[in-house]
Amino acid sequence: MNELVTQLGRVEAIFVEHPGLRRYFYEGAAAPTTKRSDDHDADLQSRLVTMAGLFADILDVAIDSTQTLEPTRRNHPDWEDFAKHLLAQSPILRDQLSRHPAWWPRLATLSGVTRAAER
Repeated sequence: MNELVTQLGRVEAIFVEHPGLRRYFYEGAAAPTTKRSDDHDADLQSRLVTMAGLFADILDVAIDSTQTLEPTRRNHPDWEDFAKHLLAQSPILRDQLSRHPAWWPRLATLSGVTRAAER
């Protein structure tokens, strides 16, 4: 459990360094599309996809370990609530999860995304 909190802290530290990214995960802001040839938008999109993957990795492991490991079971509802909150607030996280549900199966199950959605 300590490792999960440490990993989450590292992701949150990125928001301290780059506060403009936070709104894409906690405030419902949509990521820019890369259809334009704007290097800034392409860099931002790449950074957001990477951050979404980091969040998904942490949440998937947290949901699994707190569900299956006896000492951490009491934390399971909290991690599920946090995952649901991020999924509700982050279009980029939902998009990445819908593209690759097999990469994060526990998070996909929690959100109702199925493997058939993988593209």
